[in-house]
Amino acid sequence: MSHEKRRAVGSFLVYLVAAGLACTAAEPPTAETQPRSQYAEASCVLRIVSAPDDFPLNEDTLRSIIESSGVLGAAAKDVLGAPAAGFEDALVLRVAEVGRFPGREGRNPVLTSLFRLRVELSEHIPEADARASRLLAGLCAGTERVLKDRSDEALIRRREVLMQAERDVAQAEQRLGRVHELQQTLYADAGQTELSHAVVLAHLQAADREWRDLEQKLAALRARQKALTEEIARIGHHAAARAEQDPVAAELRKVVELRERALQKMRERKQEHQVGEQEIADAEERLALARAELARQQQTASLAVGGSLLADLNRDVVMLAVDIAETEARRLSLRSYLDHARERKLLELASRYDTEIPQQLRAAEEALQQALRRKVAVEEQLGDYSAISFTVVGEVPGSRGGP
Repeated sequence: MSHEKRRAVGSFLVYLVAAGLACTAAEPPTAETQPRSQYAEASCVLRIVSAPDDFPLNEDTLRSIIESSGVLGAAAKDVLGAPAAGFEDALVLRVAEVGRFPGREGRNPVLTSLFRLRVELSEHIPEADARASRLLAGLCAGTERVLKDRSDEALIRRREVLMQAERDVAQAEQRLGRVHELQQTLYADAGQTELSHAVVLAHLQAADREWRDLEQKLAALRARQKALTEEIARIGHHAAARAEQDPVAAELRKVVELRERALQKMRERKQEHQVGEQEIADAEERLALARAELARQQQTASLAVGGSLLADLNRDVVMLAVDIAETEARRLSLRSYLDHARERKLLELASRYDTEIPQQLRAAEEALQQALRRKVAVEEQLGDYSAISFTVVGEVPGSRGGP
């Protein structure tokens, strides 16, 4: 049922009750409803809609409000000119609950209560009828004022609860922030963002094993490099010696020597202007060709006695040097990591991290989620808050008691 329909039904029920009360006043009085002799009466029906969680209202609660000095005392002084206590049996108040209708407004439960309020005033008081009506009006006005104050107080309490919920959220955020700061401090001290003790220990053990393996590998590579270098030197020396013994190379060396001497003589004759520049250039060219031919023959002789093997060995040495460089770089990187872990006491930091961070982080996050849920719930309650509604349905015509 919609909010408007519930209000319409509530109003209809109120008027039914009021009509019933009016009819009761018009019927012949009974022993239960008849006012006392020589008393003027004024009565009405009060319709009060309130949130039972904020202000639980019943017959006793309403009677205590009406009979308080702020309501009855003020009304009696205004209408009768004196406090109500001075009138003793001349003034009688009757409060009776005649209806109770629970319902909801938004997400909040509300209770619509109907009360009959009756004032009986002795006819010995001048203008008893008029004053009874005025006193009833004063009681209604005073009761409405008190209920409004109570409603305002309930709203203030809800706002205070919301403020506390907001403070709780802020405190939970600060708590989570402190845990994050501690986490970042440990990360900075460790120089890395992975600080699980099990993971760190596994990484360190793996790094140490790999570093030891690389040490052995480097030793083997350098031993091979030394052996290859020595073998290349031996084969090269042997090849050079065989090349020196090659007969073709020996003859070519003679040619080179002859052309060197010839060039030297031509340069001497040039100083005496017996040889021109062109002749000198031709001699230099012949010498260069002889030297080239000698080098080619020496290379051919070397290849014949291990030159191809030397080429293969030199290629192996180059590849071996690359492998050694890569292995050494990896070894140095691992050594740096292990030294870093030792200097920064990485395992101790990881133990502290496991001891402090996960548990604190879970607790802080859970506290924040609870505070946020509480804040949302309080905001919804405040948004759906229904102030106390007070309505005087109508005054039932006054009546007099018998003589």
